[in-house]
Amino acid sequence: MSWVARCCVAIAVAHTAGAAVAGRRAVRVVNGKDTRVYDPAKPLRVLSWNVQYCAGTTEHFFYDGGRAVSAASPRRQTVRSTLARVAEAIAAEDPDLVLLQEVDRQSLRTGFIDEHAALLDALGGRYASHCSAWYWRVPWVPHPRHQHIGRVNMHLSVFSRFALDSASRVPLPLLREPLHRRLFNLRRAVLAVALRCADGQPPLSVFNTHLSAFSNADGTLVEQVRVLAELGAQVRDGRWLLAGDLNALPPGVPAARHLDAGEAQLYGEAESPISPLYRGATPALPAAEMADPARASKWFSYKPFHRESADRTIDHAFVGAGLTVESARVVQTGGAGGRGAWPSDHLPIMMEVRCR
Repeated sequence: MSWVARCCVAIAVAHTAGAAVAGRRAVRVVNGKDTRVYDPAKPLRVLSWNVQYCAGTTEHFFYDGGRAVSAASPRRQTVRSTLARVAEAIAAEDPDLVLLQEVDRQSLRTGFIDEHAALLDALGGRYASHCSAWYWRVPWVPHPRHQHIGRVNMHLSVFSRFALDSASRVPLPLLREPLHRRLFNLRRAVLAVALRCADGQPPLSVFNTHLSAFSNADGTLVEQVRVLAELGAQVRDGRWLLAGDLNALPPGVPAARHLDAGEAQLYGEAESPISPLYRGATPALPAAEMADPARASKWFSYKPFHRESADRTIDHAFVGAGLTVESARVVQTGGAGGRGAWPSDHLPIMMEVRCR
């Protein structure tokens, strides 16, 4: 099939998918046999991580100013190696709940590997309960011109030691861009999961998300954050947790402090669009420390290709009034081995929370 024909098919399918996603939709949940139920009297260990679709960090990808589109050749070997390092890092932290962003499930750029299933296998049966929700699913993306992304199916994933009652995909507002770009671009979403509790009370609500990048301060992030706030407000007992790659700096952190002019343009809002979450919920990461130039680096979670270490915080986590944050930190997965030692351009957030 020619690329023109592929484009026509992609437009038709993407348009249909977009029309169908008018609101919240249930997604399939898998619970293993004899899966335990979470006891709210005990702490819950949670890890959140953007794994950069397990493509590795040796390539300079086109959306960051490079030319690479897919994992380094041989493609499947690179992905398998990165999957193993991601699984090793998760196992070392031993969380009860794993929230992952940018998980490819049989995309061309990552050798058609189902990364959700492969990570579960690599983690050796630690997580019998799991689910995922797509937020970039197009039969063929005809971009960039020198090498098409092709078929892409990228998901938010949740792995759990404890039984899940249900899960749903909640669509988020789209970037303000022309229709032809919307048809092929990401359709941001929240994977909302209900964690079954042993105390007979309503399940604990968990929200895993990845907000829009490259919004050019067009208001999209503000609208997406409004949806997140509404999701939290709907949980009457306040027992909810939200985490993910929010593509926004913490409140009180000017982009020009750490970043060059080109990078700073990515965060052009006068006020951080996630400020309402820092005001209306309990952040897992300390806002005061992140706003202090002398202490901020401890919380940096994102490393662009041209840097040897992380240089900003764009991954965040919050809890509602029914939970308390016992501890939180950014996990260091880089090392002396250079760029290849980093399995992702993001670092995981690891936290321990407890029901009130």
